[in-house]
Amino acid sequence: MTKLILPALMAMTLGCEVTSGSKSTPASAAKTTIELVDVTYDGLDQAVAREKGKVVAIDVWATFCAPCVKKFPSFVDLHETHAAKGLVCISVSTDDLEARSKATEFLKEKNATFANYRLSESNEKITKDLNAKYPTDMQPVMLIFNRKGEKVKEFGGKDKPEEIEAFLVKLLGEQ
Repeated sequence: MTKLILPALMAMTLGCEVTSGSKSTPASAAKTTIELVDVTYDGLDQAVAREKGKVVAIDVWATFCAPCVKKFPSFVDLHETHAAKGLVCISVSTDDLEARSKATEFLKEKNATFANYRLSESNEKITKDLNAKYPTDMQPVMLIFNRKGEKVKEFGGKDKPEEIEAFLVKLLGEQ
């Protein structure tokens, strides 16, 4: 499972400067307060692995990305509608450290009561090591993992919320 989301997430964050911070917490932890936790790519892999047996949707977004901001409420709706059926929603901000408070306020405004992370990998690592191998400009992006923890689908900014939900409903129905 480790490294399944690493290439996809690194590719999505090309050009985003992030800095290190605190470590991740389990994605399934009950959320009474909305917070933004710094995480590495390995930490995200671990968060997905901890949710084995559930369907996981990871929304990669940033406050500087207008399509991300526009689509985020539909991600919150997915969580509210399907969490009881086994869907785990995880948001991953690519905002830099200076925009951290803006990103946190955005999450609170949208009532994002699921796990919310901010990538803390260095931009130099992403650009130097992976730009040539995994180029993409697909932010926003949603990564979908089945109950085995395998990435099964990637949705981009042009995909409609209804299409994403239909796919998730089908996946949630599979055992």
